[in-house]
Amino acid sequence: MSERITISKVVVAVLVIISFFFLKWLILPVASIGYASSFIFYGIYLALIIAAIALFVGEDNETGFTYAGTTALIGIVAVIVIVGICSIIGSGLFNSTTKYSQLGKITEKAYTSEISPIDLKQVPYIDVELAKKLGDKKLGEDAALGSQVNLGVFTKQQVNGELVLVAPLVHAGFFKYSDNKDGTLGYIVISASNTQDVKLVREIDGKPIKIKYQEEAFFSEDLKRHVRSQGFTTEGLTDFSFELDDQGYPYWVITTFKNTTLFGTREATGTIVVDAMTGKCDKYSISDSPKWVDIIQPIQFVQKQISNFGEYVHGVFNFSNKDKIKATEGMNTIYNDGGCYYYTGLTSYGSDDATIGFLLVNTRTKESIKYTLNGAQETSAMRSAEGKVQNLGYKATYPLPVNIDGVPTYFTTLKDAEGLIKMYAFVNIMDYSTVGVGDSILEAKKNYSSTYLNAGNKFAFSDEAFKYSLEGKIDRIAFKVEDGSTMYTFSIEGKDILFIAPSTLTEELTITQKGDTVKIAYVDEKNLNVTVIEFDNLLITTRKSNDQTEKENKIDSVKQEDTKVTPVDSDSIKTEWDKLTDEEKAKLLEQNKK
Repeated sequence: MSERITISKVVVAVLVIISFFFLKWLILPVASIGYASSFIFYGIYLALIIAAIALFVGEDNETGFTYAGTTALIGIVAVIVIVGICSIIGSGLFNSTTKYSQLGKITEKAYTSEISPIDLKQVPYIDVELAKKLGDKKLGEDAALGSQVNLGVFTKQQVNGELVLVAPLVHAGFFKYSDNKDGTLGYIVISASNTQDVKLVREIDGKPIKIKYQEEAFFSEDLKRHVRSQGFTTEGLTDFSFELDDQGYPYWVITTFKNTTLFGTREATGTIVVDAMTGKCDKYSISDSPKWVDIIQPIQFVQKQISNFGEYVHGVFNFSNKDKIKATEGMNTIYNDGGCYYYTGLTSYGSDDATIGFLLVNTRTKESIKYTLNGAQETSAMRSAEGKVQNLGYKATYPLPVNIDGVPTYFTTLKDAEGLIKMYAFVNIMDYSTVGVGDSILEAKKNYSSTYLNAGNKFAFSDEAFKYSLEGKIDRIAFKVEDGSTMYTFSIEGKDILFIAPSTLTEELTITQKGDTVKIAYVDEKNLNVTVIEFDNLLITTRKSNDQTEKENKIDSVKQEDTKVTPVDSDSIKTEWDKLTDEEKAKLLEQNKK
């Protein structure tokens, strides 16, 4: 064998080539140099392949390896330098306008007219942490199954209009995969508003569910490797999420993306929807993605785009931080009026704890809505809720913004050291000292309403509110004092409603007795909340003092000129209802459901 071609040189060259194909199969880089990780991978291996060729240039082993080592070193350094230069060129220093505008046009709207009043029966208080505990418990009920699989990552989504968290059963390691190559048997679905509603779904339409393609599988069943093998070699892939269609069929939804400034400024371009059982892959644009797909825009993309929007408001050279804003700590996924959004508070640069507004970003289209509203940051509201139960040591979860009778409010749960929900809390966004807590959501809401009204505030009811008037005799009446606030609960003969009113509504409440005839007005927002807004004891005819008259005028929370409450004559409605045929009633009920 010649001096130039030796066994050692051949072995090194072969190892370089073999390692290239092995690592390419293992790492699965994008087959495009438009992504930094792929450029580094292919660039370094190009340098190594050139170096392997250089092995055969020298007359002997010593010079050959010297040429190869020098070539490899120069090539690797060149790759690193090019990546560094491209990163600088693609940064905000040269692309501040592009980065600022990436989030798109932001529409400003009023909070109370756009944030739908929340149905207290549908408050999504179960987070991923609690879902994991509930799911593990459910999986543990089947010892044989629990020893074969693990619980995958939970995804929050809407399925047939119901907010749930879903997670696949995944392989518990290589040997378990070898025993179940056909796939794991099902998934777990948990209601986002009911800890008792936990289901292990193992079949659909009478056929067993077998999740064959997943990230915990190996070889050709590995999810990313399978997608690449289906021809998607040049696509940037991120955010592999497990989702169900409206029939409960399992899929993987993967976001495709591209870089818009060399190696930076990532932008989602669409989705690849993978049948979790058959492996069938379908590629969609953002607008064409199936309607049941809730999340297309990865949360990390949106967080960065919000950051760029706030930072580059006046370009890169804004050393005085003029008009700069930033997102508050944390981000949550919320559902409003049928749409799915990322929610975060906005605050000015600095160290204050106040928000200047809120931002909702559509998780599919990236359409952004800004609500200008000065208030407390989420972390401040969490501390305020914790302060109410500081003797118990409970910790608050990241809050959700909700609309309570037209009042911007945070909702949070209070957990013990084991991560189990023990209490619930509502915190006023504009005044986080106004807090209501309770062992149930309804109790927390009542406590919050009491605290809010007793502070001399009034509710600004939403479009969904209806004002009912009623006259009758008091059947029962009692009061309860919580945190210095007195709330009266009473019933009226012939009505199956428990009415609740704060003592500040009128002094007549304090001397009203069973059998007294009263005339009241109340608002029902169809969210388990019946709020008494007017109370008149017809047996009490004493003249009110000026102070009491002024106080009642202040507390009066329904004035036709500045609220959207619709007066309703309940007796006339009943008369009209009785006139309808059974077919007309059924049709009307169906329309109301929609």
